[in-house]
Amino acid sequence: MKRILRNSISSVLVLCMMASMLSAFATTAQPGGTRSSAYLDSYMAATTVESNGSVTVFVSVDAVVNATKIGARDIYLYESTNGVDFTCVKHFNYLSYPYMMGSGWHYSRDAVTYNGTAGRYYLANVYVYAANSTGSDSRLYSTAIAH
Repeated sequence: MKRILRNSISSVLVLCMMASMLSAFATTAQPGGTRSSAYLDSYMAATTVESNGSVTVFVSVDAVVNATKIGARDIYLYESTNGVDFTCVKHFNYLSYPYMMGSGWHYSRDAVTYNGTAGRYYLANVYVYAANSTGSDSRLYSTAIAH
């Protein structure tokens, strides 16, 4: 009797674990399950500062669709002397800086470079973008502070 009860409880636990795993798999396998939007799949940006003060903003964007435009729509670069109080020192727009935008499923490159001042702190607010003939989407990504 104890053996039958133990086997029954074990079977129920195994079935519960399998149902839980299948449910989790189905949730992540659905279209849009981990996507940022109908156009943007994932994105990130990073700011780096060289010892001479040269600042580079790297941008990476993955699209859900084959995009006619993909990359950074706008980049706002901020500078600080103390790492706390930041002031916008440069605004980059893809119309003036076409290297910030590409096409296809993926964009990944150093989007802009700025001649900064050695010893200062920098961060960027990057508006990533993806578009095709059906529409577009843009999201804000703020980089970490670079020094």
